[in-house]
Amino acid sequence: MVTERNSDHQFRARISLPVFVWGWFCLICSTIFTRRISHVLPAFTAGGVVCKVEGLDKLPRQGSFVLALNHFGGAGTLRVIAQALQSLSSVRPDVVDEVVIITGRRASSDAVTSFFRQLMRRLINWGFQRWSANVVRLSLDEGKMSTTSLRRWRKLACEKPSLVFPEGKAQLHFGQVRSGAGLFLRSIAPVAPVIPVAVFYRDGTWTVRFGKPIVWCDRLELSDAQVGLSIASLLPAELTPLWNRALKR
Repeated sequence: MVTERNSDHQFRARISLPVFVWGWFCLICSTIFTRRISHVLPAFTAGGVVCKVEGLDKLPRQGSFVLALNHFGGAGTLRVIAQALQSLSSVRPDVVDEVVIITGRRASSDAVTSFFRQLMRRLINWGFQRWSANVVRLSLDEGKMSTTSLRRWRKLACEKPSLVFPEGKAQLHFGQVRSGAGLFLRSIAPVAPVIPVAVFYRDGTWTVRFGKPIVWCDRLELSDAQVGLSIASLLPAELTPLWNRALKR
């Protein structure tokens, strides 16, 4: 167990307080005024950390597509998204401000909440509303995605590139793909190819690795596994203990 913890330590990003504050300051300003993703990316990729990008040739040079990322938990989710989109901008700068980011949303189960929590929820909801052109929140009911939200995403996917975390939950090790996520991504693929993407931090360096578009097999029940294996194959073996046997690592 000690060895595992020491090994995991190399994958945890260290963000200085000035860089952290600057990132959130820029996001708040952009939320109030410009609401352009490209204006926020430099603040969330700052800090003098090197980013190694691989597989840019796998990205479509025109049209829509879906980026399916591992929900890397070694850094904040916004930094993971920023690294992926900053890398994307080097070959598709035309779509960065159009990308639709897919997030999950659970209804609150609290009957009574403090004033502070209510205020924070209202501020968060206000922020999402301001970014509604770039964010689709999938309402979750008992772990299942709402049909209405999925239909909206499918419609947008025909027009704009999108970014999604098939796992749903941020964690250091790449875990199970949310049930049904692969099947839905498969349904979008005819109009927007699904590109697996690995994003991770290791020993002071970010890596963003784009894979080939997923070629779907005939068996629908394997769709989740296809998405998982496509992403896991791009990650270091240390981050994919759940998938290493299938990948024969």
